Amino acid sequence: MAANFQQQMGMGGPGQMMQQMQQQQQQQQQRQQQGPNASGQIQQLIFQTLNQQTGPLSGWQASVQIQERMGLIFNL
Repeated sequence: MAANFQQQMGMGGPGQMMQQMQQQQQQQQQRQQQGPNASGQIQQLIFQTLNQQTGPLSGWQASVQIQERMGLIFNL
């Protein structure tokens, strides 16, 4: 009866639990591998766009370094 209950609830035995844990670990590793690369590309694009702005900066932009501006924009 307990095995029947596990099947109805969508829970398998220890083998299925291990398989799910392995899949979750693989997905997390893939995200970690992709994450820095994607965020680095976004930061590079923001930096290039800020560098291409022409003319003298005014207001808050004039008093904030470009690296800090890039970080603020990236966090948005």
